[in-house]
Amino acid sequence: MTITLNNIKIIHDVPVSVEADMAAGFACSAYPVSSRRDDGLIVCAYRAGSAQHSSDGVGVVQTSTDNGRIWSPGVAVCDGRDLHPPESLNSPQIVIPQDGSLLTFFPVTVTTHPDHDILDSKEGLAQQRRYYQSRSVDDGRTWTDLVQLTNISGIKVGLSGRSFVLPSGELFLNTPHLDQDGTGVCGACFSDDHGVTFSPIRRVLTDPLGQVSYDEAYYTIFEDGQILALYWTWKRDRDNLQVFRINETLPVHRSVSDDNGRTWSAPQPTEISGQVTCPLAINSNTVIAASNYRDSNPGIRLWLSHDRGVTFDTEDVVQMWDATQQRVVGKPILVRQAGESSDQNHEMASFSFGLPDLNDLGDGSYLLTYYATVENRRHIRACRFELT
Repeated sequence: MTITLNNIKIIHDVPVSVEADMAAGFACSAYPVSSRRDDGLIVCAYRAGSAQHSSDGVGVVQTSTDNGRIWSPGVAVCDGRDLHPPESLNSPQIVIPQDGSLLTFFPVTVTTHPDHDILDSKEGLAQQRRYYQSRSVDDGRTWTDLVQLTNISGIKVGLSGRSFVLPSGELFLNTPHLDQDGTGVCGACFSDDHGVTFSPIRRVLTDPLGQVSYDEAYYTIFEDGQILALYWTWKRDRDNLQVFRINETLPVHRSVSDDNGRTWSAPQPTEISGQVTCPLAINSNTVIAASNYRDSNPGIRLWLSHDRGVTFDTEDVVQMWDATQQRVVGKPILVRQAGESSDQNHEMASFSFGLPDLNDLGDGSYLLTYYATVENRRHIRACRFELT
């Protein structure tokens, strides 16, 4: 049977971060990453703070055991607000090793200039970065003290992307960062001991000409072990490298690896016009992908490929989160061809939704986690859906 998106069924769309968490000082929640363990436990980590790029970012983790409908209270795992100088979370990573523990990773900014945007100001971007890890062995109820990963700390670590378990059982820690010349680099660290130790950062992908940044990669693995990556692809403002400013967003690009993430094919453009894009292989050839779109009819869109992401069907696209209506609609939408969109909003601090992440729930349904704005409050949401 051919899978289509025409009759998608929304089972639920609920907030992850509850009002009690928001009232405790987490006025703005954003940048979620999520993962599902084989026994059904879902864990979601995200950034909370007074604003999206504030100097008081805290790493919060919540879990669900009922396919994302009800979530545990938030646990602040990374909170550096009382340090001197304070440390503010940029955005987290999360991965579940084969030993069943939960691993969270937190790139933070040492906020010596708290009144300057961490990306869009010279002083903010120049601030020191550190990178921490914490582990839970009791399903997310308690977490170990933060451990600094010294081989990663210090680089200009990017905002997000997906970390995951490789077919070999190793961990692939996604470490996007800025090169010395300001170009976005896809990087990775590897661990063969469930995250006790990590290799030095390995450069996964970069443009040799320094013109294009392949950033915030999200990955999925096929049954034969091939890994598909989709990249937010963009050109940076080269005239002012003392700030992080995007001039142009290009079509989402794809790349594959057949050797456990060590080498990757040359990136190729897809039909997807968008930014951060998360793929999920649902059988040996079919891929769905959730992607941010910030032009006309902004929202999170679901795309479909029948050939492992080589091509995506531009006539079978569904609007999931609709930013104008501030709700999930699950309706087909007409799209422009990739590369034909007008200038997109590149001011990251103004993004009202984003970071879609997909997980297979193992029962024919799927979970989309993301952040969104409802009535001027940014929080984390979880949408469970089925395909026909």
